[in-house]
Amino acid sequence: MAKSRRHWYGQWLNDQLDLYSIAESLGDAAWQEEIMNALTRKEAAVDQYIRSATDPEFKALLLTISEKITEAQTLVDQERSKAADAKHRP
Repeated sequence: MAKSRRHWYGQWLNDQLDLYSIAESLGDAAWQEEIMNALTRKEAAVDQYIRSATDPEFKALLLTISEKITEAQTLVDQERSKAADAKHRP
């Protein structure tokens, strides 16, 4: 069954919000601005998202990128935890 535009928009919006959160946690203001610009151009961005989400090669690429982002977020979290632990040591 084909997914509706509403479904794709919801998925795209969730992805953008997740990416914005990661950019914020990394302190990457330029990336945050890029995401905000995409949000303001949502119709064109959703059209591109639908086209790319139905391409198997692009799906594989997105999965790889998602895994790398998760790894990066894990490293950021670990470093923050180490810094917090070091701060509380005598």
